[in-house]
Amino acid sequence: MKSFFKIILNFFYPDRLIEDPVEKVFFYFDVATTNISRVITFYYVNIFGLLCILISDGIRYYNNTLDTYATELTIIHIVLLLFSISIIIISKYVVRRINNPNIFRVYFFIISLLIFFILIWITLIDQKANGQITVMIMGYFGVAVLIYLYPLDSLLLYLISTIIFLILLPYYQENKQILTSHFINIPILMLISYSISVMLFQAKVKDFIKSKKIESATAELDTLVQKVLPTQVAFKLRKENTIEPIVNENVTVVFIDFVSFSTIMEKTNPMIIFSVLDELFRKFDAILKKYNLEKIKTIGDSYMFAGGLFKEISQVKECIDASLDIIDMLNQEQTQLKYKTGYNWYVRIGIDKGKVISGIIGDWRFVFDLWGNPVNIAARLESVSLPQKINISRNVYEEIRLYKDYYFEPRGILPIKNMEPVEMFFVDRAKKMLSSID
Repeated sequence: MKSFFKIILNFFYPDRLIEDPVEKVFFYFDVATTNISRVITFYYVNIFGLLCILISDGIRYYNNTLDTYATELTIIHIVLLLFSISIIIISKYVVRRINNPNIFRVYFFIISLLIFFILIWITLIDQKANGQITVMIMGYFGVAVLIYLYPLDSLLLYLISTIIFLILLPYYQENKQILTSHFINIPILMLISYSISVMLFQAKVKDFIKSKKIESATAELDTLVQKVLPTQVAFKLRKENTIEPIVNENVTVVFIDFVSFSTIMEKTNPMIIFSVLDELFRKFDAILKKYNLEKIKTIGDSYMFAGGLFKEISQVKECIDASLDIIDMLNQEQTQLKYKTGYNWYVRIGIDKGKVISGIIGDWRFVFDLWGNPVNIAARLESVSLPQKINISRNVYEEIRLYKDYYFEPRGILPIKNMEPVEMFFVDRAKKMLSSID
């Protein structure tokens, strides 16, 4: 019995399949928007057709060839023309001012009912001329296809219009044989039209659910791609399926590496190491997002990020502040880190800036990467830095030396592996210098 009632409920309320209340509201407005658009388009076409018919009726009236039957139809055409104009005006007002799905639902029900009343009027007049119900048949199927009506609303609409039509029909059709055929055909056509209306509404629900699933899958894919690639690169890659290398003259490159990580790794449970590293790198990520910087990649315990990749400025200050925040965060976490692993977790940081090329190489398991002298120098600066220290090049120093936020400790010109000696400086917050003097 429960299955039977569930089938009945799903038949009359197919929107029950949309479980998310927010998505259900979107569905209601999607139906309303589609209906409004279809109704307005239909009545524009209807007005054009009616004007052509009324011009023809006017010519016939001028030539005195308009009989009583045609005169009655002309009156209906004028009423239908005024009705069509009114519906267009009201529909445009409704779509701008009304935000309640239930009002939309009532509005479309009333429109459909008025359409049927006019069609009943035309069909009854037709009984005097030829006994046909063609107009009513077209109306039944037309409304079913034109407007997405809720199954319960559609049932009420077809029942009301059919009952009214069958009650009035004997007053306009005296031929018993034709009358009998109408009493048989009309209910059958009503059931067919109603079934079409329900099927179309159910199809609309299924299409909506399918589109939401596609949107959800696409959003998840976009989120995944944006986690792997910078947003600008991910967007271009999705749009064009390729990306040209980007040359930027003013990029800040930062390398971070944990001190004595190999020793920690050898003497600590690997799962604990993985957990700690994952937790710390997530906190690094959060700090980078705060300063709107780009994470490039991690290699083992090394972490690389950059500033100015997709901007006209180098973001040197943001890179320095982010690096200082990372050191502060590690200082705050030392007690917990030592408790978990038995070791302190310190970092060395190296920063340089200049011209780099960025992009993607290959088409399988690709990563976004940077190439250029600043990348190599930043990596070397990190390797000759000290624990919890930020080692910067002369390039970086020149750009931020006028800021009063920082304290600089010159280190002189020191050799670095496989490269010319580089002038370097330690950088820290200025307040630390003051506190050390006190």
